[in-house]
Formats: sequence, C-alpha cells, structure tokens
Amino acid sequence: MILPEDTTVTPNTTPSPVFLDGAQRISKFNRTEEDVVRIFMALYRLPEQNVDLVFTANVPTVTSSGSIDDLTVLGVKEAFMTCAKSLQIVDWGLFGGNSV
Repeated sequence: MILPEDTTVTPNTTPSPVFLDGAQRISKFNRTEEDVVRIFMALYRLPEQNVDLVFTANVPTVTSSGSIDDLTVLGVKEAFMTCAKSLQIVDWGLFGGNSV
C-alpha cells in the first residue's frame, strides 16, 4: 500500500489516492486451473460527498495459455499509476450534489 503524500482534503479538489497492489489466484471461464491475476487499485476518499471512488486495473500474469514477464507487468503498473495520479474530478454533481 502506498499512502498519499498529502492527506489534506479540501472541498471540490480531487484528493490524492491510496494505492494498493496485490494478486489473486482464480479459476476463470469454468476451468479448473487457477490463473494468477495482478490487481492495481487506487482509492480516493471523498468525505464531503460520503463516497469512496475506486479505480482498478487487472493483469492476468499466469494463465493456461502462458504468462507475461515482470517488465510487462511493471509497464502496466506505471501506466496505471500515471492515470490514477492524473485523475481530476471536474463534475462534482456526479456524486448527487451540485456540480461545480
């Protein structure tokens, strides 16, 4: 877990996310073999809206048809982090209040 550098939340400002990174083993598509799926998650706490916004990506790293290398997973993680850090909420009305 990577905590945001700035935990100050001001109204109508997109907060810095908390990042989580994990893996799960799961049988997919009615198969008995388990795949390994890497999961990246960014959690944005929006206390003024009483909302937690979650942004996720998953990467199947080991499947019955093969696996991908660590360099590819790192590239996906870097792209995910770039997207998550650049997310800006521009219409706060999405959360049921007035848009600003």
